[in-house]
Formats: sequence, structure tokens, C-alpha cells
Amino acid sequence: EPDVTETTNQHGGMVMKFGGANSENYKNFSTQLQVEKKELADKDYIVQDSIHSIAWKVSGETKTILGYKCKKATGKTLRGSDVEAWYTEEIPLASGPETFNGLPGMILMVDINKSEFVYTAVSIDKKVEKKELKAPSKGKKVTPDEFAKLQKEIFGNQNGPVRIVTN
Repeated sequence: EPDVTETTNQHGGMVMKFGGANSENYKNFSTQLQVEKKELADKDYIVQDSIHSIAWKVSGETKTILGYKCKKATGKTLRGSDVEAWYTEEIPLASGPETFNGLPGMILMVDINKSEFVYTAVSIDKKVEKKELKAPSKGKKVTPDEFAKLQKEIFGNQNGPVRIVTN
């Protein structure tokens, strides 16, 4: 499971770092923009996009993640993937891993297409260095569509689900 470190500032900016991969996701809720640093074929890319929200449906189910009481919400991505998210109102930030956000609390776990991809927070760092709160900038700047095209060129048209498991 990826190690997730999230940091925020008073202007609505947030940086999430995922261990095991050279990736960062910076969200600025004041400007409604997100900047992601993604690694593909040993190269870093900077992808900027607007912040997209899912039309979430909150259920009554709860569970505890990292000592936080979490509620379950479900929805669909723009590309039609089924998403199950577990969020905590104890961290009142409407954000989460990757591009997931828009719930009344921090998303600590996301399950896409019944375990095709699963992101689970394994630690939360409450002490933040303000200098860390900046959008990533080292890498080739591409649009989301250009990055998707690069992925397709490298991985081809793979049919069926892909499951990624990290330690």
C-alpha cells in the first residue's frame, strides 16, 4: 500500500505524496486547479488540470482507518469507473488521493472498480513544513490528454482489469 503524506496551507493548497512512486498531487482549492507530477517510463511529467468532483452518494456504513472513523461514499468517475471512498470528517478537508475529492472530509481510502486499484492511507503527517506546499514543477509539462496518449503508446490497449499491488 502506498505511503500517503498530505500537507495543507491556509490558502486551500494541498500536496499529497505517494511512496514507492515518483508522484505528487498538488491541489489548490482557491483556484480550482491541480498539478500532478507523474512518472512514466523513467521520465517525470507535470500534468495540470481543473479539479473535478464526483457526484457522491453517502451511505450509512462506517469503518476505522488509522484511528479515524470513516464513512463510505460511492460514485462514478468521468470515464465511468465505479468508486468507493472512505472519508473522515475528523479531518475537515474535502480532498483525497489522486484526483478524488469533494466529500465533507479527507478521503483515506479509495477502491476503484472493485479492487482494480486501491489507495489506502498508511500514515498522516500533521507537522508540515510550509516550503513543501508548492506545486511540483520538475518534469515535462503535458496536458491530461497528452499524458493519456503517452500511457497508451507505452502500455498499448490492454483489455481487462489491471491490478497493481505495492508493498
